[in-house]
Amino acid sequence: MNTNEMIRQVEEEVRKELKGIMNEDALGYIHCFEERKKEKLKEKGIPYQTIRERNTGILVD
Repeated sequence: MNTNEMIRQVEEEVRKELKGIMNEDALGYIHCFEERKKEKLKEKGIPYQTIRERNTGILVD
């Protein structure tokens, strides 16, 4: 499995984890999603920067 496939798999896992806890349209969802994605990728040895980390001058919500 290549890195892009692993990232897609982790994204799906995170969506499933957050389903029922937080609506994807909710304010702040992307921050929860990105932080959890980063944690799970780190566990797999894949470095990842969240949207907020990559774009420090932009507010995202």
